[in-house]
This record gives sequence, C-alpha cells and structure tokens, in this order.
Amino acid sequence: MEATEKKSSDASSNIRFAELSLCVAFVIISIVSNVIAGKVIKLPFNLTVAGASLLVPFYCILDDLNTNCLGYQSAKKWTWLSSAANIFMSCIFALICIWPSPTYIDTNAYKIVLGQSIRVVVASQLAFLVSSFLNSYIVSKVKANYADRGGDTRNKWHIFFRTFGSSIPAVLVDAFIFNLIAFTGNMPINVVVAMALTQWGVKLLVELVMQPILVNVVPWFIEKTGKDVIDRGDYNPFKFS
Repeated sequence: MEATEKKSSDASSNIRFAELSLCVAFVIISIVSNVIAGKVIKLPFNLTVAGASLLVPFYCILDDLNTNCLGYQSAKKWTWLSSAANIFMSCIFALICIWPSPTYIDTNAYKIVLGQSIRVVVASQLAFLVSSFLNSYIVSKVKANYADRGGDTRNKWHIFFRTFGSSIPAVLVDAFIFNLIAFTGNMPINVVVAMALTQWGVKLLVELVMQPILVNVVPWFIEKTGKDVIDRGDYNPFKFS
C-alpha cells in the first residue's frame, strides 16, 4: 500500500515538474523574443522580418501543447504570466538605461541594446496577448467540438489540423499588430505590410517543420500525465476560474 502511494506521489511530482518546466520554457522564449523584437533581420531573396520571428513559432508550439493537454485555462495563465514577466523586464531595462553611472562608464551600448521604445514594447505585448488568446481559443474550441462528435482527441491528424490551423490566423494577427504599431511612420506602409506578410510566412514555415514533433508529443504527454482537458466553459481571457 505504501509502495503504491509512493509511486502515485512520485508520478504526481513528475507531472507537476513537467508542467512547470514547460511554463518556464514558454516564459523564457517569450522574454527573449521581446528583447530581440525590434531588430530587423535580412533573409534570403531580400526579405526582411523582425528577429523575434524565428522564436515565435516555438512558444506557439508550447502554447499548443499546453492547450491540447492542460486546457484553455492553463494556457491563459501562461499567457498572463509571460506578459507580466515581459512588462517587468521592460520596466527594469528602462530604469537601468536612465540610471546615472560613473562618468567613465559608457552606457550607450546598454541603451542601444536594451533601451526598447514604448512603441516596440506596446506592439510586442499587444501582438503576443491577442495572438496567444486567439490561438488557444481556436485549439480549445476545435478540440471540444471534435470530442463531442466522438473523435479521439489524441488522433495525430486532428492534432495537426487544430494546432497548425489555429496558427494560421493567430500568427497573421501577431505579425500585423506588431509591425503596424512598431514600424508605421518609420518605414513606408508597403514595406511594413511586406514585412508582416513575410513574418507570417516565416513563422508558419518554422511551425510546420515543428509539427511532426508536436503531433507525437501531445498524445505521449496525455498518456503519461493523464491530462486531456476539454474546455466547454468561459473563454473570457480576463476571468480566472
């Protein structure tokens, strides 16, 4: 009896550790993405995108994994936690950049790298919040509808359908919100739109490459943890249950 209880306790601890690790990874990727969001990088064929485009698909994958297994409410908590961490980071960066230093220390390098403009911070945070909630909502609703029709929520083709399908509008919204707010006025509007569309395509391509991993990890995670939450409740992003 004690051995059985110990195994159950160990399994529960491992599940909590796995969930915490995934949450930490999600927050870290979100923070790094926002640090490099203002850097425009050049791709082949003369295409340009925001540097964060290369990382955004990874936290979309983690968001999909969380929503598929632990549900919309868990994904909502991750999103707000990441947003709070990024706002805190931006405030610390701003404070450090304006804090007086001894005259022999040049702070320009800190200001160039860490001195994010208000526009970039607002753009990245708004894009992140809207796209994350939209992505989680679509994944959750499609999964619930599929389950209500008697479908197996661990079916790999349907996991691909709901996760990659949800990313198409979510990533498009993310790309346009960020680029329009961050760069309109500093660049011609046609360049901003082209950057947004390129960013959308790059993010989807990276996520598509990651899909074979996701469609195998989701059913494995459900089997190991027993967590296969199906949401049918309140999808209000500002309400916590």
